[in-house]
Amino acid sequence: MHKDWILYDGWIWLDGYQLNAKGDAVAQRSIFVRPAGLVLQPPTVAVRRPRPPGSASSRHRVCF
Repeated sequence: MHKDWILYDGWIWLDGYQLNAKGDAVAQRSIFVRPAGLVLQPPTVAVRRPRPPGSASSRHRVCF
């Protein structure tokens, strides 16, 4: 919660994080919005990229 930040009736602070390619949070972001103006989006499915040949996990993989 942003204790020292001004809050007007009908407005809220939203906090989010910028993610790097690994999915780690690298920066925090805050935005002041009116919830009535937000449009909810359906969740997205994260797509895993195939590992390149010779990566650590592919070198130790056993196939039968």
